[in-house]
Amino acid sequence: MKIAYFTQNPVSVSETFFSFLVNGLKRKVGADNIIHVVGSKSGNRLIENTFFSNFNLNFLGLRLLYEFEERSGLNTDLALSLAQRVASNRLRKLKNMGMPDVAHVEYGNTAVKVYKFLVKNKIPFVVHYHGKDASAEFISPTYTRESRKLFQKAAYVVTASEHVKRLLVIRGCDEEKIKVIRYGVETNKLDPMTWEERFKSNPSLVFLGRLTEKKNPLALIHAFKLVLRESPEATLSIIGTGKLEGEVKARIRQLNLEKSVQMLGSMPQSEALKVVNRHWVFTQHNVTAVDGDQEGYSLAPAEAAALEIPVVSTLHNGIPEHVVDGSTGYLVREFDFETMAQRIVELLQDRNKMVAFGKAGRRNIQQLNDPDRRVNQMYELLARTANEEIETLNTAV
Repeated sequence: MKIAYFTQNPVSVSETFFSFLVNGLKRKVGADNIIHVVGSKSGNRLIENTFFSNFNLNFLGLRLLYEFEERSGLNTDLALSLAQRVASNRLRKLKNMGMPDVAHVEYGNTAVKVYKFLVKNKIPFVVHYHGKDASAEFISPTYTRESRKLFQKAAYVVTASEHVKRLLVIRGCDEEKIKVIRYGVETNKLDPMTWEERFKSNPSLVFLGRLTEKKNPLALIHAFKLVLRESPEATLSIIGTGKLEGEVKARIRQLNLEKSVQMLGSMPQSEALKVVNRHWVFTQHNVTAVDGDQEGYSLAPAEAAALEIPVVSTLHNGIPEHVVDGSTGYLVREFDFETMAQRIVELLQDRNKMVAFGKAGRRNIQQLNDPDRRVNQMYELLARTANEEIETLNTAV
């Protein structure tokens, strides 16, 4: 079975679920039978068979045209149509590498650009939705209309959470097509620091992720300010960068938290998890952004739990599916940073509970996020798709 694996942009250090899946599929079908198709001219190679097709077509003129169509209410869909045509033209060179039996497309906003090429060339495909592509992108009427066509043409649609599945059902996807396959967490490679070692340092909180509105680091900072009233020796480490980095630093100064908050910037995931491992509590205050953007399954809290660290987060998208409130951590309402602070303090003041939550969290992730199960499920789904005769492939697009 030959697989084309589509990603719109270069793979970032925070998207380890991509490389893990590709490496797992390599073991199943061989590296020569996987082609990584990237929608930009340059990027990180997941495997040697990487085709930089530049189908992304993310230039200024196209973005302006797209925004004009959306704001004016015109239904010409000219921008998306142009993007699809250019993508199809640039993907023709893929034939030189040998046409695949099946395609796996990461993100719905990638799939709406490339699916017509796949249909025309009778390549059955699976689309994997994550977060923004299943939430904020649907603000666009154009994206919504094209996604409904995509839902019909795709053999299967994959999500990591039941919550994203519900969002897609509401948007018009056949529920029977949607398969929930959890991200994998390699707990065998995550060796938790002993609590005896952790307790040798001051109480500490840690956040790992992009500094964006949907992860709301500002709410976390305000929660931490309240934590310091009860635990003045506590510290907060923030790992990651993003659009809100400048605002986050300014808020830290405004609240006089420079001595208690450490901004560590971006780092490779393996290094970041070593830093996370030293802390007492993992904190992340996810919310639905103003534009509707939502987190997907949110892997960082699951990785922290695998390190036996209790998690304090929010009732947001897929997070309640792996953080068990009152058992492996605590969940609060979005934007309720006061209650978040109370829950953090409750843990910091009860070491026995912290240890119990941490150990329960690791057991939960070991059961829920088995990495080999994810690879096997994806492989079986792709094999089924490659062998199935999909009648819609023979219909006009």
